[in-house]
Amino acid sequence: MAGFACLWLTRQPDVVIADGGRFVAARAPDGRYFVAADKNEKIVRSLFASETGAVLEDWPTGSAAAERGLDCVGDYCRHGARGRTVAILTGKTGLPTIKCQDIDAIVAQIPAGFSCRSFMPVVDRIDSYRRGAVALWLDPMGVAVESANESRGDRPWVPQPRRKELPAATARD
Repeated sequence: MAGFACLWLTRQPDVVIADGGRFVAARAPDGRYFVAADKNEKIVRSLFASETGAVLEDWPTGSAAAERGLDCVGDYCRHGARGRTVAILTGKTGLPTIKCQDIDAIVAQIPAGFSCRSFMPVVDRIDSYRRGAVALWLDPMGVAVESANESRGDRPWVPQPRRKELPAATARD
């Protein structure tokens, strides 16, 4: 009984970026998800639809985006929920338009660089490759971020980012 109750008490994520960054989904207020994905992401799309039980629609462009709650200009979209705003980049032309002070998080299907990382969550294609699928929940108190690899823990089958070891310093007399 408790397991079934959890289905209705668990809130779906507002934004998801899958492994490798080729699949991004943003949740509309009515529970549907808008998906920006390569044509080869059929399996990810199918798994995401079965896990969430939500209707998946193609990423809207132009005036259709504004009608569906996304504010898009080219490859740069702003997605808002519960008083928070996420910048979603679907291509390189969106990078120069980001103003870090106007948003609460960045999700990008491309490498997004380091410009806003010091004071907000930034999840780009490289992060999703290292961390696995990443989900964001938007709340008035902030943005919660959880990745698949972090929730699986430190196990041999969970890919972990490799760190470059620096040579040890030698003492000089």
